[in-house]
Amino acid sequence: MAILATYDWDFSWIGENWPAFRSAFWITIQLLLLSGTLSLTIGFIVGPLLNSPRWFVRLVPRLYVEVFRLTPVILQIVFFFLVLPLQFDIRFTNFQTGVLALSLNYGAFAAVIMQAGVAGVDKGQREAALAMGMSRFQMMRRVVYPQAI
Repeated sequence: MAILATYDWDFSWIGENWPAFRSAFWITIQLLLLSGTLSLTIGFIVGPLLNSPRWFVRLVPRLYVEVFRLTPVILQIVFFFLVLPLQFDIRFTNFQTGVLALSLNYGAFAAVIMQAGVAGVDKGQREAALAMGMSRFQMMRRVVYPQAI
């Protein structure tokens, strides 16, 4: 405690750098909104594919989910920022790189969450919807997805 008592807390540098903080704050909010929206969209598309009874339908989504869930997000950012431009001449802006890497990473997690939600809906409710004459698409849209979400 003696060290903290003698330390001179100086926050004067915050006022001098406030425009940079404000700019960084708005960029962070934009990054959050874009990557959050894209990751949820990816999750809604990929998640149900993970529950498919056909192995060839599950193969690509499963590979995507496993690759992006098992590698650190910083490695993915480095890949999109350095490896793609150097090896394949595919270039993104810094902001686009951040949105892409975060969207793909968190989209994989959202897909697994969506998969678990869809799998958690009771089989009897699916059968009841089909017995009422709903198509498979209607059953998923009206019965399964609202509960999964």
